[in-house]
Amino acid sequence: EERLPHHKVNTEHQDLVTHTGGCHCGAVRFEVKAPADLHLLHCNCSVCTKKQIKGFIVPASQFRLLEVSISMQ
Repeated sequence: EERLPHHKVNTEHQDLVTHTGGCHCGAVRFEVKAPADLHLLHCNCSVCTKKQIKGFIVPASQFRLLEVSISMQ
């Protein structure tokens, strides 16, 4: 089983662009400022492996939550 290290994205000397994303059901939408050329991380937990989820890390100051519309039914 291969484990890949988690790395923070160093954005000090790179031009940042806006990336948008959200959860698969559409209830959560967000945007982040990050380099145009993203280096994605591969999590090896059972949920991320099953759903083939990949991600990256940005400082909180470069993250903006746009929408949360979760129904409590």
